[in-house]
Amino acid sequence: MMNRRSIRRWVTRFGPFGALFLIVIGLTGRPPTLVISQVPPDNLYKDQGGFLTYIVFPTHEETLNFDVYGYTYVNKKIVTHNAKLKINQNIPNLTAPSDIVYTSKEIPEKILLKVGKRGLVWEPWKDRLDNMKEFYDYLKTPQHHCAKMKRLGGTLSCSSGYDDDHMDGHKLVCFDKELEFKASRSPSSCLVMSFGIERDTTFDEAVADDMNCEVHMFDISNYDPEWAKEFPHATFYQEGIAEVDMTYRYYLAKSNGLSKAWKKDLIVHNNRLSTIMKEKKLQTRPIHVLKIDIENFEWNVFGKDLVKGKLLDQVGQIAMEVHSMDLDDLKNATDAVQLASLQAKYDVLRQIEAHGFRRVSYWDNVQDKYAFYDRNGTRYETSGEVLYINTNWYNQTFKDRLRLQQGLEFRDFTLGTNIHT
Repeated sequence: MMNRRSIRRWVTRFGPFGALFLIVIGLTGRPPTLVISQVPPDNLYKDQGGFLTYIVFPTHEETLNFDVYGYTYVNKKIVTHNAKLKINQNIPNLTAPSDIVYTSKEIPEKILLKVGKRGLVWEPWKDRLDNMKEFYDYLKTPQHHCAKMKRLGGTLSCSSGYDDDHMDGHKLVCFDKELEFKASRSPSSCLVMSFGIERDTTFDEAVADDMNCEVHMFDISNYDPEWAKEFPHATFYQEGIAEVDMTYRYYLAKSNGLSKAWKKDLIVHNNRLSTIMKEKKLQTRPIHVLKIDIENFEWNVFGKDLVKGKLLDQVGQIAMEVHSMDLDDLKNATDAVQLASLQAKYDVLRQIEAHGFRRVSYWDNVQDKYAFYDRNGTRYETSGEVLYINTNWYNQTFKDRLRLQQGLEFRDFTLGTNIHT
């Protein structure tokens, strides 16, 4: 649903065309895609020296793929015409026109979202895994209940790696009052730290626009979203998060969708979360949502840094994509070696829980190219979205202690009042 700011932006910038787009959205529930055709449909003709614009109405089965600065990227705008197209939209870091290739895929079966039910009592699991299946069963076992959970961001997707509503790029967040994540007139009243945005910033835009919350976005690629320039409380940094403060050299391969075309190095400075908070002068602010999507590096960040200190105490919830794609590198290894890889990840998750975090939702990102099959042919999805909430935040005495010892200022501060245990 478009908010009032977005509606005003469309009508102001595009006049009658903007109004027409809003009418289409109201009738179809999805925006049309404005494109420039290199091979127009039969009912369109090439104007002298240029191309005619036309509106393409969306369906669930079709998408556009195009290449942006060395990455194969899926445009979440959805179209119906089977043609090779050129785009002429104001997309940041895109040299237009750029080749776009039409694709069509069947919609796979639904991916069931696992959420905790009311009255759920957390029970700790055993220390050691006996087999691979136990790790994935553990991920899909909720540990706590969130009374009000909402999806922020995301776009319709027909590619792999989406949830049961065919949405991709979104995060689930918990709006229980004790977690204090709510819209406010002052953006500084809530803080979101978002690591790993790549080119999908729909979650971050929803935080900044719909929630009016302060959001700091981090990624190793130099992708500064255009929309963020309209919000003084939305900031992008070409910077990564890591278990130590150091400069990293990333080896990237440019893809044309079919093969590796060329390669280059990317040198980016990465910092620990504690260092980032100090540098941005945020160390006395509670982090209402910590969003992590850093492609398998989450295990180092948490296992070698975050779980060893007290910084997680000031985090209300963690929306994170977890990965076990490195199993593919171990497909020829023994069962014991494969299980040891999952055991290390299992230990990190249990260390997060030792800080009072409980898992309230999980769903698999089904991607055929990353699926792993054990020796019996059982398939496991090696990436999924998990939401942890800090149950300590439900206890006001815990917040009182953080306020007195660390100077944290919570939104609903009432000294000595125990809201929930």
